[in-house]
Amino acid sequence: MNSAAGKDTMHGNPPHTTTVTVAYAGGDERRGPLTMGQANMIRCILRDDPTHINIHDVWPVPKGTAPEAVRDALRTLAGRHEGLRTTFPRPQGGTPVDQVVSAEGTFTVTVLDHAELPADPAGYAESVARAARAGRFDLEREFPLRITLLTVAGEPFHVALAFSHAVADGSAMAILREEFAELLAGKELSGLTSLPPVDLAAVEASPAGLRKSEASLRYWERILRTGPQEMFAEPRGRRPGTDEEARQLTLRSRRGSRALAAAARRTGHPEATVLMATWCALVAHRAGQDSCVTAVPSANRFHARVARSVTTTSQDALLHLDVRVPAFDALVARTWGAVLNAYRHSQFDSVRLWEMIDRVTAERGSHFGRDVVFNDVSALPAPLLGADTQERDDAEQELTWGPPQALPTRLL
Repeated sequence: MNSAAGKDTMHGNPPHTTTVTVAYAGGDERRGPLTMGQANMIRCILRDDPTHINIHDVWPVPKGTAPEAVRDALRTLAGRHEGLRTTFPRPQGGTPVDQVVSAEGTFTVTVLDHAELPADPAGYAESVARAARAGRFDLEREFPLRITLLTVAGEPFHVALAFSHAVADGSAMAILREEFAELLAGKELSGLTSLPPVDLAAVEASPAGLRKSEASLRYWERILRTGPQEMFAEPRGRRPGTDEEARQLTLRSRRGSRALAAAARRTGHPEATVLMATWCALVAHRAGQDSCVTAVPSANRFHARVARSVTTTSQDALLHLDVRVPAFDALVARTWGAVLNAYRHSQFDSVRLWEMIDRVTAERGSHFGRDVVFNDVSALPAPLLGADTQERDDAEQELTWGPPQALPTRLL
């Protein structure tokens, strides 16, 4: 297990580190096949750099909260959600095909106690959570959360967490953050209304679920046989899972925001659709292509039975958009239908998908690069976005370059 403990670089004095073991109990022990989202993510976990595939969050703790209250809230969440009590046995060290839900168990909380509050508490907590992403989760044995409680003279101020992406996605983290805050406020959590992963897998394996997966595979194959395999084709090529070094660019623009809102009003389509159309037009122009093929991660939480499930449901939608239109408004209208169609086909058996991709690769002589990804996270709570969301009174437009980072794609 990776430890996030380290020196408080804002003060130079290392915090005092202790480890507390917390016992939890939930319902019955269960076992069943993987969900499509779990199978898709486990494939990535076993292949990709853990600093890319693991995810993290920071949960604020109200002033005056006792450490015991934080541990009790975490214990309640572990007992409440089967997804947090799930491990994935690996037959003979191979790829997991089943999930196992434990009825009870333990997890550890690393406590970093500081003599004084860091100058930027939230930023410091963010760095601790991000550091905890290093190191691959043991899918078969490890509790899927790495939890660090940050305290000052014994009083908590943040919880920094790294999650295995096999048990949570951004939406699941938002649900857990919300419930954690409610528990610390002394509120009673409402009853669970969405399916746990074992039951979700059963729905996906039903005749209707299998038909949906088959339709998605046909949709993907049609695009992969007719559209660009890579937007930015290069002689050396690249394959999904290989890293590209890129610099992060953050754009904040009041003028852009006003133009986006005006275009949405004029076309009658959501701002997200206008932004997607703009993205595709620019990417296609830059790449010298007549159409844009981009992966669009979908939360796949359109139905009440999965809306608040604490598991990973996100899979790629694949958008193929012909940008040859007489005017931008026509492109927005075309994007609306194309995006809806892509989202309708974003749940699939990932093993069979990659078998199909390999088959198409052999037949076309070029491979699918997944080199362009449009990840719209605007629906997530602001703290999960990892960006400064405060109102600014400075420039009309601001461009900020971040440090180089390795990405498993060309443009994200």
